[in-house]
Amino acid sequence: MKAPVAYGLGIVAAAALPVLIVAVVLAATGELFDLFTVKAVVWGAGMSLSVAAFVAAPALLLLHKLRAVRWRWLGVVGYVSGFLLYGSFLAVTRGDPFALPMTPLQLLIASAVGGAVGWVCASACWFTIRHLMRPNKSLERTSAE
Repeated sequence: MKAPVAYGLGIVAAAALPVLIVAVVLAATGELFDLFTVKAVVWGAGMSLSVAAFVAAPALLLLHKLRAVRWRWLGVVGYVSGFLLYGSFLAVTRGDPFALPMTPLQLLIASAVGGAVGWVCASACWFTIRHLMRPNKSLERTSAE
């Protein structure tokens, strides 16, 4: 498979992972079948896809240009972007009346959790790309007819 297609499907896999986890948890609790919850999950899927596209696409293009598309580098990019995006979201919404009051240490810990989620999503992207880019060694394709 060509690299741009594999990269695109890897980005979709990275975006789908957190949405899938939320959907499974909501289905297990029985709250997935509410119309408001379905709309929230669909909105979250769109947001997840847009964030993954705006973060992972430039990172993959840069890593591809540097010939460094490796699991560790995608993991580092995922962790740093998850840490920064979630930490900045929490810092900006601290003054919101509906936000949980957080000390700076709690904000740092929550940002680290956001970084871990980013690393897991980057890992899903990497393993999808790796699976799609493996060489085709099937007997039907390699045998002479």
